[in-house]
Amino acid sequence: MHQALMLLNWGPVTLFLTGAFTPTETHKEALNRRGVFIETTPVDRIEDKATVVLVDQRRVTMAGIFVTPRTSINGSLAEQLDCAVEVGPIGDFVATDAMKATNVQGVFCCGDMARAAGNAALAVADGSLAGIFAHRSLIEELALLH
Repeated sequence: MHQALMLLNWGPVTLFLTGAFTPTETHKEALNRRGVFIETTPVDRIEDKATVVLVDQRRVTMAGIFVTPRTSINGSLAEQLDCAVEVGPIGDFVATDAMKATNVQGVFCCGDMARAAGNAALAVADGSLAGIFAHRSLIEELALLH
């Protein structure tokens, strides 16, 4: 939904529904207002660079294809530590505050694991923040300043 609404700034958009997402009437109205075409026939396969072949064998040649895979937290460490998890638009992520601290005292989390949507530049910045605040949390005197 997010990409379908945003990509119109680059050109015409077709939203292929694959069963992973079903737009509500409100979603459909927003997509219609922005000029997004909704294709409800299931996708059979992708051929060549960006030709979508539907199960009825219609072929839709696109300039490009964007996909939004569901994300999941890799491994079980967050679960083992009992870190709170939130559900984002594309999957689960560990909940943190602005200082990258989780709900578990002394546990910090950063990067894609702690974001509603992945982004390499933000993951790097989050890592820096988590490191700084984890270090600060070890200095008792700094806690007295807050």
